[in-house]
This record gives sequence, structure tokens and C-alpha cells, in this order.
Amino acid sequence: MDNFINKFNYLGAAFGVSTQIKEYVDLEEFFLEATLYFEIDSRTKQAILNWCAKYAILLSPSKIRRLSVQIKYNNDSLDFIVQFLLANNYVKHNWSILIKRKIKIVINFQENFKKYLKSNTFIIKNVPEIRYRAEGRSQVIADILAFTEKKRFKSLYELAKNIHSPRNRVNETFRQLQFFGII
Repeated sequence: MDNFINKFNYLGAAFGVSTQIKEYVDLEEFFLEATLYFEIDSRTKQAILNWCAKYAILLSPSKIRRLSVQIKYNNDSLDFIVQFLLANNYVKHNWSILIKRKIKIVINFQENFKKYLKSNTFIIKNVPEIRYRAEGRSQVIADILAFTEKKRFKSLYELAKNIHSPRNRVNETFRQLQFFGII
């Protein structure tokens, strides 16, 4: 739980002072991990819902689906969160690929970004995983830039594995970024 709270704090939850995380945090992997802690208590639940309401638009539902076969998560919580996001128009209809079963959503959601989340200024300055996506870069480009900002890698295979993206897309994108001197 402590590791999750540290990551969540780093990614924008307002649970107090957070330390800078030197490791790359995959947003889709974090999203799936959040389903495991969704029902812990009401503050965590509200913080997760507020974070999802604000940042889910930056996530890739197809990458989440791909990761769901590799990473432990709570299927009921995932269904609930995705249906909540769809019902409130926080994400596009393509997120419905993540729903295993339809459930009735009854929730006391308190949208309060100031109470549950850190400011946009803080996030853009301190969280490259979110900043690059918020700037409009594709999921693969944003993940490559955020990962290389924090860590070295030995091969493009290792990079693709760490950012959970198809190798061919990583190879092509990395070479393009190198060609233009971005990396």
C-alpha cells in the first residue's frame, strides 16, 4: 500500500508531501494498480475518481487492455471506474473495450480537484509521465521521453518492455526522435 500511495502522490494525489520518484511510472500500469486500492477507504476512492476524471483522457484503453493480462488488478473496480468515466463523459466511447460486465453505477462522487489533487503547475513541472501526454504527444513518444528522462537502457527491446509498448513502434519512434535530435 505504501508503494502505491507514494506513486499516487507523485502522480498528483494530494495525500501530503511526496518525494520525487526516480523510477519511471507507467500510467496505464498505475491505473490498473489503482483498482486494487479503490475500496480501501473513502478518501482514497475519491482521490482515485478525481485523478481518473482529470487524467484518464491521457491514458490508452488499448494499452490498459493489453496490460490487464499481465498485471494484477481488481476487475470489479475496473468495470466500475470505466463505466463511471463513460457515464460522465470523461473519456471517449472506445474505453468500453475494458468493460467485462455492465453494472449499475451508484456513487457519491465529489469532484474536487483542489482537495484531492495537486495543481496542474506542480504536475507539469514535476511529472514527465503526465506532462508529455498533456502536451499532446502520442502515448509511445510520451512514454519514451519520460522513461529516458529518468533512466538509461541497454537496448530498444528493454525500452519497449519497460514502457509496455510494441517493439516495432518503439523502434520506429525512437529512431525518429534520435533523427531530429530530441533524444
